[in-house]
Amino acid sequence: AGFAGIDLKTVGHLVVASDGKKAGPYTLSVLKAQEARLPLITYASWLDNNRLSLSQLDARDVYFVHPKYLDKTNPGVRRFRQLYLQRQNLPPSVFAFTGFELLYYFGSQLHQHGAAFQQQLANSGPVSGAVFQGIGYPGGAHDNQYVPITKLERLEVEVLNPVSFR
Repeated sequence: AGFAGIDLKTVGHLVVASDGKKAGPYTLSVLKAQEARLPLITYASWLDNNRLSLSQLDARDVYFVHPKYLDKTNPGVRRFRQLYLQRQNLPPSVFAFTGFELLYYFGSQLHQHGAAFQQQLANSGPVSGAVFQGIGYPGGAHDNQYVPITKLERLEVEVLNPVSFR
C-alpha cells in the first residue's frame, strides 16, 4: 500500500524503513515491475532475509544503514573473537562486541583525558573503533553518532563512509 500511486521512475531515491520479511521482496518486485533503477536505502537486516538473495541486492543500488557492522577481516574483531571463544566456549554476540568496544573506548578516553573527558568527546569527530567501524559522541551526544552505510559490491559488503584510523 505504501507504493500505491507512486511512479518510482520519477523519484530520486527510495527509503524503506522496515525490517519486515515481506518488505524487501515486495519492494524489489515493485521496482522491477515499474522498471525503476533508483537508489534504495534500507536496514542492514535485509542482508539476513532468506527471501532475498544477495545477488538481487547486489544487482541494484541498495544502501544499508548498518550500525552494528563488524568487518570479520579486521584484526581487532578477529582477536576479540578468538579470546572470547577461549574464555566462553562460544562465539561473541553483537552485544559482547558492543560492550567491549564501549569499555575500551571510554577507558582510553579516561586514560588520555582524565575524569573530565566529556569536552573532548563533544569536540572530536568519529574515530575508528577497536572492533566497530567507528565511534563518536560529538556535540554532547549520548549515543554513538557514527553509523556505517554499506553496500554490496560483487557480493561483498563494503563500507561507503569509513572513518580515519586513530
